[in-house]
Amino acid sequence: MKRILTLSLYLIAATMALSCSKDLFTPDGYLIDKSLVAKTTIQPKDEIQARQDDFETTIVDFRDGTVLRTFEVEGQSHLIAHSTGKMVYDAFWLFMNFDYIDNMKVGDVLKPTYCWFSLIFSSSSLASTYTYDGKITLAAKGDDYVVFYFDKVTFTTEFYVYVMDGYLRCNLK
Repeated sequence: MKRILTLSLYLIAATMALSCSKDLFTPDGYLIDKSLVAKTTIQPKDEIQARQDDFETTIVDFRDGTVLRTFEVEGQSHLIAHSTGKMVYDAFWLFMNFDYIDNMKVGDVLKPTYCWFSLIFSSSSLASTYTYDGKITLAAKGDDYVVFYFDKVTFTTEFYVYVMDGYLRCNLK
């Protein structure tokens, strides 16, 4: 009898673990699998600079996002996020204005009306860009958070190319 009870408990635990692993986010909006958190791959724009700088591809976390429900522009929300980098080339900010977040549904693609990507520690205006390639999708939404999925979102500055992939959880204020 004890063996049957133990086996039953193992089967119940295994079933619960498998069913939970299908959910990407916990009810409070945090990712279950931390490896899916947005990462940014940084590469020099051209081979000559890569050799001059003796630069290897760098990967840095992209996190610490906040979405402001309302902002300066009527009917617009605002995204502010930054990297965890500490060097000139890997410390950056991202600012975006887009349609009011409360009107968006999970699965909607972000269509920014304004976008600014800039290296925080650089004094050069060439270290910023206002355009990107790729797709940003609203992956999850709650009362006090949103989660965006960055699908090969690429920002190109004068010297480096930044490719963001993964989920970015943002506090919603």
